Amino acid sequence: MDLKTLELTLARTENLPCLPQTFAEVLRVVGNPAATARDVERVVEHESAITAKLLRVANSPYYGPAEISSVGRAIGLLGMNSVRSLVLSVTFQQGASGPSESKYFDKVAFWRHTLAVATTAKVLARITGHSKLDEMYCIGMLHDLGLLAMDKYCPAEFDAALQEAKSGDGKLEASELRILGFDHGQLGGALARAWNLSEAMRSGIGGHLAPAAELAPGSPAAYIAVANVAAHRAGFTNQTPNAVYDLEPELLATIGLPEEQCEPLILAVQAEVERAESTFHLKAA
Repeated sequence: MDLKTLELTLARTENLPCLPQTFAEVLRVVGNPAATARDVERVVEHESAITAKLLRVANSPYYGPAEISSVGRAIGLLGMNSVRSLVLSVTFQQGASGPSESKYFDKVAFWRHTLAVATTAKVLARITGHSKLDEMYCIGMLHDLGLLAMDKYCPAEFDAALQEAKSGDGKLEASELRILGFDHGQLGGALARAWNLSEAMRSGIGGHLAPAAELAPGSPAAYIAVANVAAHRAGFTNQTPNAVYDLEPELLATIGLPEEQCEPLILAVQAEVERAESTFHLKAA
């Protein structure tokens, strides 16, 4: 199946993978400047898993002794952007926790890498003065959704790419290009278009595997590309732990990150991911 055929399949599919209807609606509501906490509450109040996560986070020590008992108060305490990030984390984790069509796709590794890239993208946005920290987090959460689509729509070819990458240099995207004719970044971009996600999300998801020379400076794709490599360097690999990724000067220059900040960044990523997993209880079923 070529990429164009897959795009047509995705456009016709009513139950698109990885983005439950609840999150699609939350994304739409939160993206509306006129939206209120009550608007978001109406969307999530019938989703027990999301409600439980919101209340657990709102009552965690990180936010102080609040005794929050309603979704509305939790949203008011956490803020709209944090709610968007949390709902995405919960729904995406649920989508990544089901059974795989592929024999060799490690969803635990996928989930930890996804969380690491999202967290890293937010850290990078913070230290470089980017104004949209939570947007970078959300794009990071979705950056590898092409892998979930491969698992669903072409598992045999995906397995072949996984096996080749694991027995070779570990660069899964290169094996995907050889076997399928497209990589998971390109497929993720197609899925983002099918979902009518924002241009920032479409470009960040679809372009994060591009060479540094092809990345527009300061673009979402540049931030996610750096975050992806940094997450690998921090030990949060995805499917192919033998792959070697380097934070090359050309890549760092796309977001204006000084080379001397790489090691502190990796340490910060490790600490931030651990804190996120603990605070948001994202390892829990």
